Amino acid sequence: MRLFDRADWWTAPRLCLDQVAPQKIATARMEVARARTTPTTGHIVASLMFGFWVNLLASGNDYETRLWRPALHQAFPGYEGRRGPLHRDLYHVRLLRNRIAHYEPIHKRHLAADHSTIVRVLSYLSPETAAWVELNDRVPEVLARRRDVCAAVVPCRF
Repeated sequence: MRLFDRADWWTAPRLCLDQVAPQKIATARMEVARARTTPTTGHIVASLMFGFWVNLLASGNDYETRLWRPALHQAFPGYEGRRGPLHRDLYHVRLLRNRIAHYEPIHKRHLAADHSTIVRVLSYLSPETAAWVELNDRVPEVLARRRDVCAAVVPCRF
């Protein structure tokens, strides 16, 4: 990260990560070592879990002034708001992702709202990619079919 003038920015003393982040970095290092890969910065960054990145936008540990204002906002060129609402969106996407990854049911969720949040976050990262997704996206069509089928059988709550 340019802010700390070093590739292994997570070791910069002035960053002052919260108590959990160093443990997650250590886990990522072990994962890279287990794969018998030379532990480059890129491998470690790629091995960090989604929750690690979401946590860097959280309100704790003064990440607002240490990370968000000086640097992290640049990772979201399509976003002009404050850090808090972005963190909430990313946290929401992470929870949905975890439910799916752990084979938990999501059919009772407001899937249209989940989808909207995902596309919105994507637009913050890359407005061009979000535009492409919206042109090629079949999720709204699938959700509409789901409502039609559900309404014909039993009244549904979405």
